[in-house]
Amino acid sequence: MSDPIQAPPAAPKRRGRPPKPQTAPQPTVVLTPEEKRRLEWEDFSRRDVEWQSQQGEPCPHCGQYPGYNPVTGIQVRSWTGRKVTDGHRDSCPMKDKAARKV
Repeated sequence: MSDPIQAPPAAPKRRGRPPKPQTAPQPTVVLTPEEKRRLEWEDFSRRDVEWQSQQGEPCPHCGQYPGYNPVTGIQVRSWTGRKVTDGHRDSCPMKDKAARKV
C-alpha cells in the first residue's frame, strides 16, 4: 500500500508588530545662519500677510484695528465697567460707540 502524500508543514505564525518598510534616509541639508534667518523671515512674513488678510477694517477715526494692540502685537480688549471696547485709542470719538455691553 502506498502512503498518502503529506502536505508540507505550515510556516509558524509571526508574532508581534509587522516590520516597518525601510525608507531611504533623507539627505542632510546644512543651512548657513544667513539662510536659516532668511527662511524664518519668509515664514514669518507669509504668516503675517495671512493674519493681516483675516483682520477687519481699521477704525476711520483712530486707525486702530478692533482688538489689536500694535505695541505688543496681541489681541486686546479694554473694559470700562461692564462694557468691552476693542482696540480704540483713548482719544478716539468712536470708542464709546464701539463699546458693547457684556
